[in-house]
This record gives sequence, structure tokens and C-alpha cells, in this order.
Amino acid sequence: MDKVIWIVNHYASHLEERHLNLALNFAKNGYKTVVITSSFNHGTHEYLFDDDYRIVQRAPNVIFVYLKSKPVYFNNGLK
Repeated sequence: MDKVIWIVNHYASHLEERHLNLALNFAKNGYKTVVITSSFNHGTHEYLFDDDYRIVQRAPNVIFVYLKSKPVYFNNGLK
């Protein structure tokens, strides 16, 4: 069975490198890494993708899953 690590962070997009580098290091050590994030760019206040979700393979064993979330929120709850 493959070892899989899920990283869930609504700010983790392909526009920043921290989560990608973390996932790449996990992949070097034999883990498949799935980064689950929002498709909303908090810097520009625009969606990166209009789809409800989009799956992007960033590197071997590194997958980003972008979920369409509500753009305006007042706390870091599940909404």
C-alpha cells in the first residue's frame, strides 16, 4: 500500500512555494502527497479556476486539489 500524506490548507496554492517544497520532500522519501487547498487567491481576491474543483499534478507523487470556496469569510471555519 502506498503511503499518502494529505496537507489541507486553504492558502496553499501554486503561487507560493512552501507547501510545494514540503510535498516534493515527502515525495523524495517515498510518500505520495496530496495538497488540498482553495482555488480562491486571497491576494488578488479572484479564483484561480472557475471549476468546483480541479486536480493538478505538480510533480511525480505531488497532487494539488483546488476546491472552489466562498471568497468572503470572517473566520477560518469549515465554510
